[in-house]
Amino acid sequence: AIVPADTANPDFAQEDWDIVVDYDYIIYTDYNGQPHDVKVVDLEGNDVADTYIVTVNTKKPPYVAFSPWEPETNAGRHGIFVTISDAEGYVYANIQCALRIRAIEVTIEDVTAVNRAYDATREVQLQGGKLVGVMQGDDVGFDLGTGSLVSAKAENGKTVITYIQLTGEDSINYTLAQPTDVTVDITKAEQAAPDAPELEKVEGNTVTLKDNGESEYMEFKMDEGEWQTSLVFENVVDGEHKFYARYVGDDNMNESTASEALTVTVGESRARRGCNSSISTSALYATVVLIAVAVGM
Repeated sequence: AIVPADTANPDFAQEDWDIVVDYDYIIYTDYNGQPHDVKVVDLEGNDVADTYIVTVNTKKPPYVAFSPWEPETNAGRHGIFVTISDAEGYVYANIQCALRIRAIEVTIEDVTAVNRAYDATREVQLQGGKLVGVMQGDDVGFDLGTGSLVSAKAENGKTVITYIQLTGEDSINYTLAQPTDVTVDITKAEQAAPDAPELEKVEGNTVTLKDNGESEYMEFKMDEGEWQTSLVFENVVDGEHKFYARYVGDDNMNESTASEALTVTVGESRARRGCNSSISTSALYATVVLIAVAVGM
């Protein structure tokens, strides 16, 4: 197809805007693995080279000088400068145009994402993949890279955005349509059990556990009772009790297992133990001796 290099033309792609100033026409063709030559014909389709001398030159980077045209194979934009003259050197026409060899779009099948547990990131690993549409003999591969999620939250069947890149010597001649059917399951993450809670104080029958800076993410229980978010346990009956902590669960994390136990004694047994422990062995012996002397008199 040949279209004017004019942005008002619906066939003129935005990627071609950069050549409007330089060229009047664009010749579109598609990559097919074969060299694309240039043939100049008149309005009736006759080969101009049968009657006139046709000279075709091109400019390549750094675009400072003309060089003879050689058939192009790879996709891309190629500037063409055509001179039509007669045997005496009279120039009938100078034509500027661009040959754009369009890359072929290929697809990729059998790409899957690796399911994983929630880790607060939006990155997922990809595996598999098979290119469809590459011409036989062309050196084209791919690099899966990693996929991306719109959100990091735990959820099944999440859509994965891919950024797969084509590789290989002939990859310039292809564009890749990213797969749209890749999904992944992000499961809730497991949490390790916290350390055993620490005792802040015992006042009568009220036990207060120490705030370790993570209490807003934890809950606590005494013995086989219910879990609670408060660090304070009231109306605790006298005796020995065990206190536990665990991390709470949410939409992204499973609750942890319980910590090891903190043992606390409440009430009379605690007071008695405190009184007895304050009497030393030597003081007790002295008391016994004094009583014996008093009886002997």
